[in-house]
Amino acid sequence: MNKRRWLNIGLLVLVSLLGLWAWYEGRDTALPPRSLTTLAPATVNKIEIVRRDHGNIILTGQGDDWWLTKPVRIPASRFRVESILGLLAADSLAQFPVAGKDLAAFDLADPALRVRYNNTELQFGGMTPVDQRRYVRVGDTVHLIVDSYSLDLMADAPEFASRNLVPTQQRITSLATPAFQLEQGADGKWLVEPAGYGLSADEIQAVIEKWQHAQAVKVALYQSAPARGTVTLALAGQQGALRYEITSEEPEWVLARPEVGLEFHLSAEQGRQLFRPAANHEKASPEL
Repeated sequence: MNKRRWLNIGLLVLVSLLGLWAWYEGRDTALPPRSLTTLAPATVNKIEIVRRDHGNIILTGQGDDWWLTKPVRIPASRFRVESILGLLAADSLAQFPVAGKDLAAFDLADPALRVRYNNTELQFGGMTPVDQRRYVRVGDTVHLIVDSYSLDLMADAPEFASRNLVPTQQRITSLATPAFQLEQGADGKWLVEPAGYGLSADEIQAVIEKWQHAQAVKVALYQSAPARGTVTLALAGQQGALRYEITSEEPEWVLARPEVGLEFHLSAEQGRQLFRPAANHEKASPEL
């Protein structure tokens, strides 16, 4: 191999190394994407979702304790709240100032969807025709984002409610169902009525734990139906009991709260565990 060829190979290797170095340098010094807002989620204690012709939603709280307060008052879905708070830090792919723009061209003259975090308002406009990015106005700036939020924000009210039958930070002290009643005494021990219901102390505790952590398969708008029975739960430190009407049993159990216009749907297996623990126990026991 002659010297010219060796020289060409050496130059090629040098150019490749320089290109690789430039790529790494560019990657390390690249600016992070701009966030839609600079508002910290931890500072937010009120979220208002204003929706044209669809009913407004108000969520209040902080940390792990959030409540849906409009259209009804009930613990909020933690997953839904975290998703909405995540919008604050969504990547802004491009921006332009509001001044001098025809906002109607971006469906921002009269937005169909607005979200207020404390006093910071985000207005949702239309979509770009080619890459389907959403126009979102924040103050004097219009941003373009990948929109994975609109469907959640436009969901029906039950989607914003927690699926927990018992609020996560509250503890059951008594439970009454059509078949049995459990009550915690001053010594912390649980008593069952009727006395011969057929549950050991450990099984009673397991039933309470199942109720304490039970989550509905879905929450829906209340559909008026005759009550087949009721469930009453007393909670530590709370005045007044939490009450559900049983409007459907197997194959799907439905526990309704008519006063808040919602009903909680449970699977057949959940219903058996919560309402028929003695039958489950007898089924599992070996024959003598």
